[in-house]
Amino acid sequence: MNEPDTPPAEPSTDSPEIEESPPTPAAVMCEVFDQAELKYSLDGETGVIRLPLRLKNVEINLACWADSDGLATLTIRLPVMAPAESRAGVGEFLHRLNYVGRRKFWEMDYDDGEVRMVANIDTFGSPLQREVFSAVAHALVEIADQSFPYLNAVITRCMKPDFAADQAIAALRTPDSDEPETGDPEAEEDP
Repeated sequence: MNEPDTPPAEPSTDSPEIEESPPTPAAVMCEVFDQAELKYSLDGETGVIRLPLRLKNVEINLACWADSDGLATLTIRLPVMAPAESRAGVGEFLHRLNYVGRRKFWEMDYDDGEVRMVANIDTFGSPLQREVFSAVAHALVEIADQSFPYLNAVITRCMKPDFAADQAIAALRTPDSDEPETGDPEAEEDP
């Protein structure tokens, strides 16, 4: 008995799946800024992205980069330097903000009085996510803007560090709105 003829197996047209490598941290950072339509500069040699921002209370410079150790770093330099006679008070103010904050962003160079905010995002175990980078950058910018008037008041010795920190913390907890807070709308009675 003859076996039925079976057609020869056709060659597979399926190509092996090629994994796309994730975007570099710098590409993610640039994409976030592009989507927000922000103008930035990228230093091709160092990989540092610089973004000047004019906020409600202060003009800042945001710099961000990724290093080979698996960290994406964001730094905000504020346009003030604490003079030697104000550094202890500024240090206390920044310490108080860091103490109550979930993240420790603030630092000051005690040698020259430069005040800055720094955040690091670990990219060693997984690639930098757009949403994470965007959230951290937004938080840094918002905290810098809301806190700057109180930092400046400590630098100029118009406020004591503890009072200024309390005011800055309250400002950060209050939603930014031109409308005064009226409390719980459910609890208000109809007129």
